[in-house]
Amino acid sequence: MMLIRKTQQPSNYPSNSIHDAYSESQTDIYSCNYINNQNDFIVDKEVKIGKWVEGNIVKDIYRKVIIKNVNSNTQIQEDLSSLNYSSIWINQAKSFNQYSGNSSTSSINWYGGTSDYGLCYVNSSNVLNIKNQSTASRKYYIVLEYTK
Repeated sequence: MMLIRKTQQPSNYPSNSIHDAYSESQTDIYSCNYINNQNDFIVDKEVKIGKWVEGNIVKDIYRKVIIKNVNSNTQIQEDLSSLNYSSIWINQAKSFNQYSGNSSTSSINWYGGTSDYGLCYVNSSNVLNIKNQSTASRKYYIVLEYTK
């Protein structure tokens, strides 16, 4: 679990977390305690994880983890239209796949081509495509992040 530490905390505060403090700010931000609790990855549940700020536009960022078993040489599709997103991306650093029945993990080829590890992308029709080009069944752990 990643924790964020403030400097110059009072000595009676635990050293392994950050704490809320009073502020005169008029800007909506997440509390320190909320941020400390957003490190979990919850499967098949939408979780608000932060803010996207671009100029005057502020949007919430959501995360959803999808786990799919995909047979060898098979492509599956997952409809994402129920997420009602405006922008979506795959968190490539947190997503991976593994051989069924094996604890070792592999990276995923995100941009196409022919890779033994398979392909994963979201197309313009709101569909997550997972293509297992391996000769073995694999379990895919896909971390989606998006704004609405």
